[in-house]
Amino acid sequence: MKKTVLIIAVLCMVSFCPTAFAAPHMYIIGTGGMSGGYYPMGGALSQIWNTKNKDLLNVTVQATGGTVENIKLLETGDVELGIVQSDLIEFASKGMEMFNTEYVMGRTMFRLYPEVITVAVRGSVAGVNTFKDLVGKRVSFGAAGSGSEASSRLILEALGLSYKDFDARFVTNTEAIAQMRDNLIDAMLLTASIPHAGFLDVTTTQEVKILPIDEEARVKLHDKYPFLVPMDLPAGTYKGQPNPVATLAVEAQLICRADIPEDVVYEMVKSIWENHEELVQANIRAAYMERDDPLKGSAIDPHPGALKYYKEKGMVK
Repeated sequence: MKKTVLIIAVLCMVSFCPTAFAAPHMYIIGTGGMSGGYYPMGGALSQIWNTKNKDLLNVTVQATGGTVENIKLLETGDVELGIVQSDLIEFASKGMEMFNTEYVMGRTMFRLYPEVITVAVRGSVAGVNTFKDLVGKRVSFGAAGSGSEASSRLILEALGLSYKDFDARFVTNTEAIAQMRDNLIDAMLLTASIPHAGFLDVTTTQEVKILPIDEEARVKLHDKYPFLVPMDLPAGTYKGQPNPVATLAVEAQLICRADIPEDVVYEMVKSIWENHEELVQANIRAAYMERDDPLKGSAIDPHPGALKYYKEKGMVK
């Protein structure tokens, strides 16, 4: 009789407390290539969640092709989280550029760090001091359909130029860096977190000049495309760059599927900010996260769970 009563009591507990024996939420975070910046950042984020929220979360890091693939995987439900560039999620939400349909499942959790647009020319190329001086030169604008290539077209538009004004090349950042090293191109445009390891290597083996982006063009671009944020490349980021250089940046952001429960996203965001110093120790780029502007540069709506936490803490109005 006592055994029967005990069984009934346990069943009642389970029926009224559905999370009593609930398994952790199994999520995948789409990142980028293993040699890039997104993959280690995804690892640092998952480490926080899997240790601080182990009863709630089990997050796995997946190497991907980067932002475009992450957005598509998020839309199909093959990943629940993804690290993306702010300009490309803007394009995806509107069905622009490389996206031929509107992608609607993404919601912002927080901004991670700036990805700086760096325009670099080999030092041996004479007479180049501004972007317009590159006209007629061999310039890599990024792989076709990439974030770097999208940024390139917007900058050219603001300067009244087009690819036809250059001996334009469309290769990956890795290929462009190799071609800079081998003197196969004169200049390249790179959109990436700083300092970029591959480009840093180039600047230690040959003279490279970082070109500024015209201030009028910076203002014009930011007014038209708010996700392009005016920024100065800090002095000394690369060898032979003693002064800050005026440029622009897009934001690397963590987004998630809109259908992740509000309370789960709330706990995820809370855990990251409450353990932010530990996250910085795991990945120094996390130092760029801003408590007073956690959604900086976001082109899509925040997840309700994230917004709830930020409002509670006074981090957003």
